[in-house]
Amino acid sequence: MALTMKDTCWRFTNNREWAEHFKKWPPVIISCAITGGIHGKEANPGLPESPEEQADSVYGAYKAGASAVHIHARDPEKGYAVPSSNGENFYRVNKLVRERCPDLVIGDTAAGGIGLTLEERTDSVYRGNPEMASLDVGPICFRGRLKKRPAPLTGRDETTDFEFILGQDFTTTEFQAKAMLDNNVKPEFEVFSTQSWWYVDNIIQKGLAKAPYWCQLVFGQPGASSAPTVMSALEMIGNMPDE
Repeated sequence: MALTMKDTCWRFTNNREWAEHFKKWPPVIISCAITGGIHGKEANPGLPESPEEQADSVYGAYKAGASAVHIHARDPEKGYAVPSSNGENFYRVNKLVRERCPDLVIGDTAAGGIGLTLEERTDSVYRGNPEMASLDVGPICFRGRLKKRPAPLTGRDETTDFEFILGQDFTTTEFQAKAMLDNNVKPEFEVFSTQSWWYVDNIIQKGLAKAPYWCQLVFGQPGASSAPTVMSALEMIGNMPDE
């Protein structure tokens, strides 16, 4: 049975629509982020780092019911201690995943890292060949601590504190949205707070993203996102695009 826009997109803040959907819920999409964009095995030995380890983790999630995955490639030249923005590293992971999970939706990060150009941070879109990619909408601040990597891990001999601002302004988000549109990659809007919706609306109004819109709501990251409360969640949901 073919699903229409009315079947899959509905206004979360409309009580009558909620009541109707209690009778027949739309399909559920389980998306699994197998590893984060900062920490590696020094934080938890179970985190996958190499392309082979990441493909194994994705396959496990796939067998458990995941239909989409979020990929953070890591730099093999630095012992996988840090994330990579190199599209070839993303392609290696994605290729292994597709061989084992042919109908899984692959999403790559386009956040990049500290000190990278905009083109470098978007390289996963250009050369990773994903179906989807994350698009951070609006400037966000990160602060944290990277633990030293004990043997046999390599790449960081001492514990390091970090703090940086990812300056996703209107020009930057438009650039990445156009890159995704030109490469037939679905943007996954990473919405950290209510200010993020200004950037989402701008992208939509300029025709740089197609409906339906895929939004990930982020809560509880100090300095970056809204507080993880019911009121914050309701406000974020109330600002979602209609589709």
